[in-house]
Amino acid sequence: MSDIEVAVVQQKSRDVIIVPLAPGFELRTPLEQNLTLNNVKDAARAASLEGDVIAIWQDRAGGRRYIAPAELDGFCQLLTMRWVRRHLNKRIEL
Repeated sequence: MSDIEVAVVQQKSRDVIIVPLAPGFELRTPLEQNLTLNNVKDAARAASLEGDVIAIWQDRAGGRRYIAPAELDGFCQLLTMRWVRRHLNKRIEL
């Protein structure tokens, strides 16, 4: 098992769990991406963290990508990897 740092922040009066992933996550197959996201969600719940999960990573071109619920799209478009790193405040065990 390994630990991963996450940022738990408030957005529109609810908790959001932002999970920075390794660069190039988009290169994984859709099945691998879904498995990773489900594992992260399960780990967050096991750590008693409630809220929507946002997965965010830097792509190979240096841009930023994310997977999140549609209602958080506007919030996600404002996120930067630097901001996420500054707000890491919890650890979960994968």
